[in-house]
Amino acid sequence: MRQVTLISLYGEKSLELVNLIRHCQKMIAGITGIEFIPYELPQIHATILGLEQVIGTPMHNSNLAKYQSLSKKMDVCGFINWLQRSEYVPFQIQIGGFDNCGYDFTSRGQRPYERSFSLQGDKAVIMGWPIRHPPLGETSSNKSNLPQPTSYYPNTLDQIRKAAQSFNILHAYHRTSADVDNDFYFRIGLFNPDTLDNSSKESLEKDIRDFLSTTTPIIVKLTPANLYVASYDDEKLPVNSTKLWSLQDQLLTQEFISSLYKS
Repeated sequence: MRQVTLISLYGEKSLELVNLIRHCQKMIAGITGIEFIPYELPQIHATILGLEQVIGTPMHNSNLAKYQSLSKKMDVCGFINWLQRSEYVPFQIQIGGFDNCGYDFTSRGQRPYERSFSLQGDKAVIMGWPIRHPPLGETSSNKSNLPQPTSYYPNTLDQIRKAAQSFNILHAYHRTSADVDNDFYFRIGLFNPDTLDNSSKESLEKDIRDFLSTTTPIIVKLTPANLYVASYDDEKLPVNSTKLWSLQDQLLTQEFISSLYKS
């Protein structure tokens, strides 16, 4: 049975982002004794919103059933139409360049530096966050045209994810009304936790966070053209079995989206 999700960053990536990801993957693989499987570059993606259904139901949202014991049919097409017309799209994401200092936001109560890279269970995860940033190359009072540490980071992703609840779609990390998740997160590989002791884990996380903090920030612009509805049968989204449709695709009717769970 296939499932569906809303993603970005899939497929071709900028050279700057490719180099950043590869460097982080090499840092992980360089740890003595670690069992690490890096993701292929094209399959690396950021989940905007899970659209998984309860298997055997007519598009009843899996997260609503799991976290709130509710059986409600998703209006995925309605959500996509709303998103394309909303004030939130297009928007930009900053990856890297977060100093180990206070910003005007936190993630799970931590500084963005601390959350920029982490080893979670068996997953190696990089994070970025929405940013209000002048178009690249635009002259501004920020002479370097780089982000500053204050007043630039809106809750765009959190607001998009919260809005999805009006269409019976619950974000996995919005389990209560008080939850906030503005993280733009993507896995770069999987590792065997049994092959990495706590001291080595903490050291590796710090080394990669330090690397990310000293890199020039990468600004990724997300638009309907590079936001995708993905149909998958493997949550790692390998290229050979994952099917994609950009939000601009006229095929994305409710009937067509419903068929993606069966194909």
